[in-house]
Amino acid sequence: MLAALLGAGCTGPQGEPGSAGVPGVPGDAGLACWDLDGSGGCDLDTEDVNQDGVCDAVDCQGGQGGSAGSGGTAGAGGGGGAAPETPYVGTEVCSLCHEDNLVELTLSGHPYALSQRLGLQAPARPYDSYTHGVPDPPLYTPWTEVSYVVGGYAWRALYVQNDGYVLTGPSATDDTQWDFANPELGTAGHWAPYQAGVQTPFDCGSCHSTGWIPCEIGDDACQHQDGMAGMAGSFFAAGVQCEACHGPGLEHASSPYYAKPVIDRSAEACGKCHSLGDAERIRAADGFIVSGQQYNQLFAGKKRIMQCVDCHDPHQSVMYADPDINPEGGLRSPCLNCHVGFDINQKSVEMLVQSVDCTDCHMPPMSKSAVGDLATLSADLPSHLFVINPQQGASQFYADGTDQYSEPYITLDYACHHCHGNDASDKTLAELEAMATGYHQ
Repeated sequence: MLAALLGAGCTGPQGEPGSAGVPGVPGDAGLACWDLDGSGGCDLDTEDVNQDGVCDAVDCQGGQGGSAGSGGTAGAGGGGGAAPETPYVGTEVCSLCHEDNLVELTLSGHPYALSQRLGLQAPARPYDSYTHGVPDPPLYTPWTEVSYVVGGYAWRALYVQNDGYVLTGPSATDDTQWDFANPELGTAGHWAPYQAGVQTPFDCGSCHSTGWIPCEIGDDACQHQDGMAGMAGSFFAAGVQCEACHGPGLEHASSPYYAKPVIDRSAEACGKCHSLGDAERIRAADGFIVSGQQYNQLFAGKKRIMQCVDCHDPHQSVMYADPDINPEGGLRSPCLNCHVGFDINQKSVEMLVQSVDCTDCHMPPMSKSAVGDLATLSADLPSHLFVINPQQGASQFYADGTDQYSEPYITLDYACHHCHGNDASDKTLAELEAMATGYHQ
């Protein structure tokens, strides 16, 4: 015991590791899986199991089992297919190649035929500084209860509620349409009735939106825009965007040189929206032509052979000119390009001196969108009838039952009196007839 303790107390620190020993002798090579007899060589008779002339790992596979295994459980159902892609691409995609056209379009009224509200305020328009913009909704309606604004570019504006119905008010005396101020007629901005007291669904999408798909209110299969029951359809984009006139642009955007967009320069193409009812009849009310009938007036009169694009650039505003982008106010071809010399060949020297335009007489303001003044026979939109009937006493309007219509010409009352007035001491109808008959001959 004592010797063991003395020996343990004398043990020194562990020494450094010794050097590696000499490598051992390599072991024998292992046997291949096919080498059944362990000879190291291929015995084709017994070890070439698949009889392909060689001994390899394929000969190690077992034979086919005697019976088939039981079937596995059914796999999970596949996911739904991708939603069909809309054929529309939107104006941002169009602008990648057609930037100039889009810049012009955004200054015109087309894109603002219908606009979604902007947060808790009215959607912006390019000429709000001139019109003072769309005011807050009437009848103490907060913006949170408004989904879209109809119009609001130049003449008037309406409000669409969150349920898709146009804001008309519960009472027959409610005013819910905003009419912009009109300096030429001397009217201030004011509220006016629009189908007051009548529940009015929004069914104007064919001319106020892009990609409109109509349906009946109350139809369970109806695809209401934004899920609003009062929307009589759905659309791809609010307002009249590029694809409203040129058709869905997906194929063209994918293959610009092989898939061309629709380019329809006919008056009928514009007339799909700029018309009302029968194209050969011109609806009127309260002493003026009802607005939105440019095509009706063109088609019913002697100018039906003309196309709208003969005079107008559809990308540009005809209401507001821009010195850089739209200096001609959307006018593509002035009257004198066709009516050569008519500016010089006039009976009245006074009109020549005062530089009275062709449109002052041949396109008088006798179509009413928002406001009109019977005292001066002037409204807020120009006529597209062009032809003047100089016969004194000719009637401008006629009745058919309870409906009123305009003749396809302009009488002296509307051609002359919006400037000369109705005062007989100014110019009598007889004097006007004498002046207007053969005026450019």
